Amino acid sequence: MKMKTTVFQGQAKVTYKEKRNPVRIQIRASRDVHKLLKDHLKGANLFEREIFIAVYMSTANEVLWIETVGIGTTNSCTPDASAITRRALTGTSTAVIVAHNHPSGRTHPSENDRRFTKNLKQKLKLFDISLLDHLILGKGEDFYSMSDNGE
Repeated sequence: MKMKTTVFQGQAKVTYKEKRNPVRIQIRASRDVHKLLKDHLKGANLFEREIFIAVYMSTANEVLWIETVGIGTTNSCTPDASAITRRALTGTSTAVIVAHNHPSGRTHPSENDRRFTKNLKQKLKLFDISLLDHLILGKGEDFYSMSDNGE
């Protein structure tokens, strides 16, 4: 019995329609990102589970959009570096900042955090997109910036 194989050929078309905000937020320092994300996550219980966020920006470091790219458990979240890269390309972003919380409240990065950051940075660099920082949000005003700490 012969099996019939069907092969589909075609192109996928991806379109992006930017929703213009009348006021653009420009990021100048890690504190700016921390404040922006605290406002963005207002009402979310950051001590139940990890939430991973990407901030996509223009060449002038103006925020184009913010996106939750992963929701994990109380002690881990594994976002997809390739998906973040694709999304940056689709939206014509030239820089990205990522951030996530540690439900424990401690802000020191884990080895997984460092590995993920290195992997994402390499993927983005292939397309001339900069990974400017990776923040870890803790309790209150406490946060850790990998960029500020030379990582």
